[in-house]
Amino acid sequence: MKIFVLVSFLLIYLTIFQGQSFLQIEFIQPNLILIFLIILGIFVKKWFLRFLFSIISLISLSISTGWVLDLIYFEILLIFTFLILDYLPWYPIINIIFSLSLNTIFFNILINLGEYKINFYSIMLELIYNNLIAVVVFGMIYIYLGQNFYEKIRRN
Repeated sequence: MKIFVLVSFLLIYLTIFQGQSFLQIEFIQPNLILIFLIILGIFVKKWFLRFLFSIISLISLSISTGWVLDLIYFEILLIFTFLILDYLPWYPIINIIFSLSLNTIFFNILINLGEYKINFYSIMLELIYNNLIAVVVFGMIYIYLGQNFYEKIRRN
């Protein structure tokens, strides 16, 4: 229960923190909630909790931005990512980079499709920025958990 409350508050905090302009590099804003949920998907293997955390993020994002079509795209891609995350054969960091890259590319293409202007330069910059943040966060978790890292992941 403590983990659920902690993760829920962290998702709400990340929603607020994501909107701050000091994280912005040029015009690129990282998707902190997506990064956090994909990393969380590596550790949390229970589908009910994954779905519950994605709904909490959807609700917190809808409060801050309002209900828009982008949130539906975000949720569908996130559920698809959770589906493939369990079946990717590589090490967890490579699985995170792969699934985060797919999610970033498809999400940006979907939200810009109606405007008929897909800027691949900005998509690639956001992809690099998101993956850089994910590698740093995952590296800190790896350092914290120590040498038995992969065994701790496999046990869940």
